[in-house]
Amino acid sequence: MNVWDVLGIEPTEDDSVISSAYEKKLTLEHPENDPQWKEMLHEAYEVALKLARKRSAATEASSMRLNDHGERLENTYENMENAREEIAVSTAYPYDANPIQIFLGQVSGLYSNFANRIQPSSWQALFQENAEWDIENPQLQDEMVMFLEEKHYFPMAVWAVLEKTFRFQEHEEELRGRHAEEFIDYIVEQVNGTVELTYDCFMDVKIDFDIDRYLYLREMAQYMLMAGELEEVGAYLSEAHELFQDDPDLELMRGKYFEAIGEMEQAMDCFKQVIAMKPDEFEGRWHRAQLLYKLEQYEAALADCNSLLEIEGNQQDALMLSIHCYTQLGQLKEARMKLQQSNDIDNVHDILRYVHGIKLFNKYRYTQEVEEKGQRQARKQISSFLLYFYLRLTWPYILVYVGLQFFISVPIAVTVLWLAVMVWSGWKTFKTYRMMTT
Repeated sequence: MNVWDVLGIEPTEDDSVISSAYEKKLTLEHPENDPQWKEMLHEAYEVALKLARKRSAATEASSMRLNDHGERLENTYENMENAREEIAVSTAYPYDANPIQIFLGQVSGLYSNFANRIQPSSWQALFQENAEWDIENPQLQDEMVMFLEEKHYFPMAVWAVLEKTFRFQEHEEELRGRHAEEFIDYIVEQVNGTVELTYDCFMDVKIDFDIDRYLYLREMAQYMLMAGELEEVGAYLSEAHELFQDDPDLELMRGKYFEAIGEMEQAMDCFKQVIAMKPDEFEGRWHRAQLLYKLEQYEAALADCNSLLEIEGNQQDALMLSIHCYTQLGQLKEARMKLQQSNDIDNVHDILRYVHGIKLFNKYRYTQEVEEKGQRQARKQISSFLLYFYLRLTWPYILVYVGLQFFISVPIAVTVLWLAVMVWSGWKTFKTYRMMTT
């Protein structure tokens, strides 16, 4: 193991890189718990600085030496001296370093290479190399969690490898007792993909900007958007977009943000950009369809709904919005067909379908003649919904009253009170019906 392995970086001539690596090791790995490791870390730091300065001086000197033909000469002697010194350094430590510290150095090195960081196979290979010792060791889990608190920008597939290896969710309660609960929540969210942000757009792309700064801005924009903090969202999105413009997740967030602040034209441009990047995925086209409907562009919204239904024929959200569009366009026969399709897919009571059924049945709003079969279906839907609604209000009272009948002679006052509750619930159901049909 040489000094660069100890510091967890590639050989470099840059003093600031070496100092930064040393400080991070002190912060993340707590070498004060292991005096020998602390001593070795400090020694590695000093030797690395010495090597870096020698390399830098040798590079500068060699650039000044030319042969008789004007070609640059390499200083073979100095190169050999540096090589011998590095070999000596690599064998200078009689102390066998803590395997956890060595492992974390490898993790840090892999993380620093973004192209490899986002590849699940890179992490699988690293963990297989260390399969001979207990990777579920509580100390290792703690050190890994502390590492992830600082460096945690991975695609979901890599989080799956981390979870399979360290079993964070299996040990969730124990980890909550030793670490900040908010960060354990974060790990669980990433593993489950509940707030997933994709990394496909970075594949085979030259990363000539601060990628970790970008990923931080993107993630913060997502959380601020979910929290409704629009002013903060705008700042994060603006800075992130200056760094990178080809991320469909960022464009989708920009579209949602512009729609929320009333900039509909800019929102539409963002959703179009998302569709151009991912034409066969749901999110971009779905949000554009909703915006088109809001802008009363019903035919265009319907076209997007139909495109979504071509991708996934039983997509309930697209079916519901298409029913809205057909209804607004006065095409009630098509609306009823879509409503029936929705009912055939899912027979569970769904208030949206009942509302659509009521709208289609409301002769005051829609004056076209409705077929008798359609009227019967609408009446059946309305009746089923009203019965469901009434029972949702009254079932506890019915259950208690009937139960009392088996055990005691129910006083007349209780019966009167029970009937009053039943009548009141019936009146509430009727008012709901009137509100929905007028």
